[in-house]
Amino acid sequence: WKSNSTIGAIVVILTMTVFAGARDYSVGTDTGLYTRNFIESGRSFVNTSVGIFDEPGFYYVQKILSLYSDEPYVLLMSVAFIFSVCVILAILRGSINPAVSLFVFITLGYYTFCFNAMRQAIAMSIYMLAIPFLVKRDFLKYALLVFIAFLFHRTVIITLPLYFVFIQRFTVRSFSAIAVLSLIISFFLPDLLVIGASLEEKYELYQEGSATGGYLLTLFYVLLTIFFIYERAFIKEEVKRRYDVFLHMSIIGTVVYLVVTFTESYVELTRFAAYFQIASVFLWPEIIHNSKNKILLPVLFVVAVGHLGFFYIFLDRMAGLVPYIINLELL
Repeated sequence: WKSNSTIGAIVVILTMTVFAGARDYSVGTDTGLYTRNFIESGRSFVNTSVGIFDEPGFYYVQKILSLYSDEPYVLLMSVAFIFSVCVILAILRGSINPAVSLFVFITLGYYTFCFNAMRQAIAMSIYMLAIPFLVKRDFLKYALLVFIAFLFHRTVIITLPLYFVFIQRFTVRSFSAIAVLSLIISFFLPDLLVIGASLEEKYELYQEGSATGGYLLTLFYVLLTIFFIYERAFIKEEVKRRYDVFLHMSIIGTVVYLVVTFTESYVELTRFAAYFQIASVFLWPEIIHNSKNKILLPVLFVVAVGHLGFFYIFLDRMAGLVPYIINLELL
């Protein structure tokens, strides 16, 4: 892919788009909700306006698409295409090994994110475009892309103030600050959910205590983050600042899982972690290429098998994507 990045990128984008966009409306826990809304809205978008608390980016994407067709597969294909283009561009610009990054992106379930949480998936993919600017400490461009992502899902706004955490060198002090912050968030989480529920009804669900199914994911990300912290000691000094950006992101993503699990909050709150856990997509190439502690081929094989095992469990138990059924209307 490296020697033919343009051709490789086009092939991957088309493959990701078609596989996600050609799925039946029953594939994915949230797909049916999105497609029904698109069908019911149809050309009524022409005579409606976006509300103050609506996400205008996704609203206008639907509005434009509805002018051409009210077939829901048009929405699925379009979302998949936007998502795939942003992700691949972000990987090409921010990863030192795009092939490894793509493997991690798929096997950790981030690709299938667009099969369910479509609005947040677009926001996450746009946010990924901001990560190279985060690494370069270019706050204005970073903030601009966060704002664009905000137009598709408001939750991404939490990444804006965290910019100043991400760019710090990883030290005991920075780790302690994150730990203290997580305790404060845990303490005030019920009040924050009440405020969220006053802005939008769907956040009322988040006040329900239901962390079922989150324990294994929490353990997985805790162990993964501990490994990333351990590997930092062996990263070449000249690239540690870049590594630290991704490491802080990974830590904060894990904190989200820990807070949700130990406060027994609604498990869907872990979707906030998606913005931070994508750091794994960039961390693994750094470890493979820039670590003085060379990882042996058998270890890499075990890691790859572990990721594939995680992907299997994720598809089979968590995402509502099995069995995959193609949309027969396209045939």
